[in-house]
Amino acid sequence: MVIQPKIAIVLVATNDFTGRLVRWADNSKINHAMLVYEDELWTGFWKAEALFKEGVVRPPFDPDDPRYERMEFFVYRGDPSVGLPKLRWTIGADYDYKGAVLGTIRLIIRKITGKMSDASIHDHKKLFCFEFVINYLHNLRAAGAERLIPENTSPAMLREWLIEHEDFQQMSIEQFMEDV
Repeated sequence: MVIQPKIAIVLVATNDFTGRLVRWADNSKINHAMLVYEDELWTGFWKAEALFKEGVVRPPFDPDDPRYERMEFFVYRGDPSVGLPKLRWTIGADYDYKGAVLGTIRLIIRKITGKMSDASIHDHKKLFCFEFVINYLHNLRAAGAERLIPENTSPAMLREWLIEHEDFQQMSIEQFMEDV
């Protein structure tokens, strides 16, 4: 029996002003997305994420990070490592400030007017957190992921998509991090 690597899409509510603003504008429980994975070579859990000042990085994962108010783990029922090789180019990529700011402004306009625009600024060499995770889903070839547009998928839309998707299982952080 082949043991699949432990990789989860983790949706997060952060406690900073930007996180609260995005959650308010999107009527969402989360405002950030990342991948958390077990590194069997070096041991322990690490994360891959697009951060505001650092771009796409892979630091150790600290489940007790005080910036996290809430975390939701989603695990793919197939081989989650399939989505990683084509994502390698993103490590070290710059943060997509324009895309993230425009996306937040679009959410605020939708909150106020009730209308959502698909107009976006997208830099294919830079990423914000949801672009990073949706690129992973595209590379994973998860059914229906091709309909998720990286720069236009809001936090609430991605969360709902993962909850409803039959190939993803939501689990607690304890379930994910326990020894098999």
